[in-house]
Amino acid sequence: MNFRRRLTIKKDAWMEGLPGTLPRSVPAGPSKPPRLTGGLKVSSPPEAEIQREVEAYCEARGIYYVRVPDALYRWIYGAGNSVPVWVRCLISRYIKGVPDMVLLKPMGNGQGCFALPLELKRAGGKLSPEQVKTQEAIGTKVAHSTAEAIAMIRDFEELRAT
Repeated sequence: MNFRRRLTIKKDAWMEGLPGTLPRSVPAGPSKPPRLTGGLKVSSPPEAEIQREVEAYCEARGIYYVRVPDALYRWIYGAGNSVPVWVRCLISRYIKGVPDMVLLKPMGNGQGCFALPLELKRAGGKLSPEQVKTQEAIGTKVAHSTAEAIAMIRDFEELRAT
């Protein structure tokens, strides 16, 4: 085995071991529709699915957004990881309570931008104490479904258009 081949094998093994990377057998893309769970109750989609759908909507509409990747959270808080405690404390100090997405649109006069801090939760999901503090401080909007989030984004677009 030559050096280049050994390097490739090590790189692939390293990439698969990263928190937040999907196993090769997991297809990317939209997940299954909600299914009935005994009786008439319909299960709500997971937060990650709502996140993907809202991101796709924003990209289709040309809305710029920023967010903290889920892989970073898994890297910091994942079980059995080797992140030193002082690094976890330092990073969590700055990212706890940060909304899932912050949507940005320029004002048009070159003087700044409009922002919509948006927290996405599955149906029945509750805010953490840090998220409540952030919501009170910066007016984070909370959406419990894709449709609710898209309605908030449309209101945001109308507001910025005036």
